[in-house]
Amino acid sequence: MAIINTAHPEQIITEEQAQTLKEWLLQKVKEAESEELSPRFLECRLRGSALLISCYDQATRDWLERRLREDAPTEPSGLRLIEAKDLTQPIKAMVFIPGPVTDPKKIWRRIALRNKPLNTEGWQTISQKEEPKGQLLVIRMEKTSWDKLGEVAQYRPFLNFGRVEFKPLIKKGEPPEKVPTTMGIVATTATTTTLATDMTMEVEDEQGASPKVREEGQP
Repeated sequence: MAIINTAHPEQIITEEQAQTLKEWLLQKVKEAESEELSPRFLECRLRGSALLISCYDQATRDWLERRLREDAPTEPSGLRLIEAKDLTQPIKAMVFIPGPVTDPKKIWRRIALRNKPLNTEGWQTISQKEEPKGQLLVIRMEKTSWDKLGEVAQYRPFLNFGRVEFKPLIKKGEPPEKVPTTMGIVATTATTTTLATDMTMEVEDEQGASPKVREEGQP
């Protein structure tokens, strides 16, 4: 299951809102236990703009639907529950950021300021790898945000004293699809995947990132 904003994908659930929502859920679970009901979950994590949550049984799912319908939190507001399979798959992309290694969240905020009306609030850093002249980042974003990046900056947003280029990544085994480049030339994502491999980056699957790449938050 997935908890999303009723105005999804225009309105997203941010990392801060996801944490607030998790705390709200835990409080409601605690209250439910006093009523001899024990909601049980297998997983709860933010993916793209939605909070994925796996219910152990139908009773837990029914309980969650009631809580969101009757007692939903005020922040984030306007939530609804849908099947995770109905979510649009987020886009994963790679970008090289020259200069000193910087917190990716600060980079995304700078990109948003320099490339209005681009909104980077829902961008999630999957992995971060330090390079001799900068850092290589893999990011996950909603397709609507990816399309906006192309519309506003042709996938080459301004940052500091230049521009950086975002390249889409695909999972191994997927057929290559044609994607536009910033020069009007058509490339394939198979080429992009090869480029990522040459730079010791492997496309992250849903189980986690390549062990060659340091995960954000790891020492």
